[in-house]
Amino acid sequence: MQRLTGELAYTLGKRPSDKPLSNCWLYSFLKRWDDRVCSLKPSSLETTRLKATTSEHNGAYFEN
Repeated sequence: MQRLTGELAYTLGKRPSDKPLSNCWLYSFLKRWDDRVCSLKPSSLETTRLKATTSEHNGAYFEN
């Protein structure tokens, strides 16, 4: 997030370089938007779905 926002700020002309923003900026941002921003832990893929997914099934899906 810090890298992307640093690049965006550089593109918009708000910063002289596209280096990532500091941890201080990140913590302040999260504090300001605490009620609207949260981090989620990704869930793992179920074993049955993993076993059912093959390259043939994927190919048939995208052909349809």
